[in-house]
Amino acid sequence: CLVGSEMCIRDRLLSLHWSYAQRSLLLHNLSYVVISILPVLNSMLPFTEQYDNLLQFTKGIELPVISDLTSQIPSDIAKKGVPTLSQLKSSFVPCFKKGRIASILPSHPSPLDLLFATTLGLFNQMPKGLVDGNDAQSLLARAEYFLERNSLLDSVKEIEALDEVVKKEFATWLSDAKNRLLMEQVVEKLRTETLTLLNQALEDFDK
Repeated sequence: CLVGSEMCIRDRLLSLHWSYAQRSLLLHNLSYVVISILPVLNSMLPFTEQYDNLLQFTKGIELPVISDLTSQIPSDIAKKGVPTLSQLKSSFVPCFKKGRIASILPSHPSPLDLLFATTLGLFNQMPKGLVDGNDAQSLLARAEYFLERNSLLDSVKEIEALDEVVKKEFATWLSDAKNRLLMEQVVEKLRTETLTLLNQALEDFDK
């Protein structure tokens, strides 16, 4: 069309209107999907439907931050879900007990060593709280302290600092804890980015 003509201006306005409407619909649908993912942090349930919807929404759209965040979610986490903090506290207890015993045992324990370590682990008073030191007993004490206060990240850091012999007792727990931390981070960033995009769309509409 001729630049400056009434028809050209009308077509451009109509194009802008539809562009805004389409973008708004997309962002509102995306916000719905993000909101639907929030409950996965409160129950150890699969969220494959929400995950698939999120993947679908990010296909072929120019929202690199959202796409990048979505790609950080492993599909196996979506299939099995993530444990709640309460569940992680419960599953920590048997690992903690085994870790105490493992920290007492020598490199090549005999059956007698195992019996002694088990007995000592049951009756020996272990340090508790924010104790100093980088030995296994101190690391375990701090890990327990942080987890009791819902500081999962700090608890994980203490467990990761253990030597491999003791840390292997926490292998499954550590994997579950890291999956939860990942999902907490991704979900929060998705929520924040979606709100930012919605606010930007509203500001563009008001201009």
